[in-house]
Amino acid sequence: MKHIGITIMLCLCTVMAWAQGRNLELNDVLRGEFTPRNIYGVTPIPGDGEHYSQMNQERTQVIKYSFKTGQQVEVLFDVATARDCPFKRFDSYEYSPDGQTLLIATESESIYRRSFKAVYYLYSLRRNTSGQIRNAVERLSDGGPQQAPVFSPDGSMVAFMRDNNIYLVKLLFGNSESQVTEDGQRNAIINGVKGRDFPPLPVDYGYRDSKNFWYHKKRRMIAELLPMRQTTVASVRYALDRLGTDVEFTDDALEKIVNVPRIFLPTVLKGCIKWANDNGVKKITPKEMDEINDKRSKEKKK
Repeated sequence: MKHIGITIMLCLCTVMAWAQGRNLELNDVLRGEFTPRNIYGVTPIPGDGEHYSQMNQERTQVIKYSFKTGQQVEVLFDVATARDCPFKRFDSYEYSPDGQTLLIATESESIYRRSFKAVYYLYSLRRNTSGQIRNAVERLSDGGPQQAPVFSPDGSMVAFMRDNNIYLVKLLFGNSESQVTEDGQRNAIINGVKGRDFPPLPVDYGYRDSKNFWYHKKRRMIAELLPMRQTTVASVRYALDRLGTDVEFTDDALEKIVNVPRIFLPTVLKGCIKWANDNGVKKITPKEMDEINDKRSKEKKK
């Protein structure tokens, strides 16, 4: 908050100083005289707090700068000097959560709107005892371009998609690659979009949607019960009234289905109404509700 306040005060002082030399007019505002100027391509270095990096205009270097002075500190990555570097320029880059690895995108190819695939490379920023970076480039995968890569929270793994399947690269095991799913198809639902693409047991990674991957932050997961919203007889009757039926339900009968999830409540009520119409019943009491439940139980066993 302190930095924000200082920034606002500086902006106001600048405007006041400028306005003293001329009259402030509406046309100046409409022409964008006071439109803020944005800075693009500035990437804070994770876990640092004092430095940021930018890609040079030629897209050949990642340069480290000081937040305090704005001056260049060093070149973190250079295609001209990096060992085993097969590309002459790159499209973008990102840091691992611990700031110790660069994930560099090359040969980017648009798929649809903002989605794209690219050939990614890893570049370690870890330093030896002499303070030198190893300065070697490693290909993320040899199986073809990758889509939507993302680091695990500890930076030890990278997950990505290829041909609508999920792959996992473990950096601590010689960049060993494993295929998580095998039923991905082109022009179909991407693996991970639906929960049925994963086994019905706890897993520590997966896709929430077509581009956002998640990892479990703990090696050992802890079960936690989700809070349940208790349905009342009044809410069940409200759902019943919306169906506009002539069949009556007593409160005791509705109380037997208060534990039905709300999303399934209309379906259950419609089933009760259909049973009542088929059997000539005008009013459902707990007795009739028990008969309906017995009928459903027998049907499930078939």
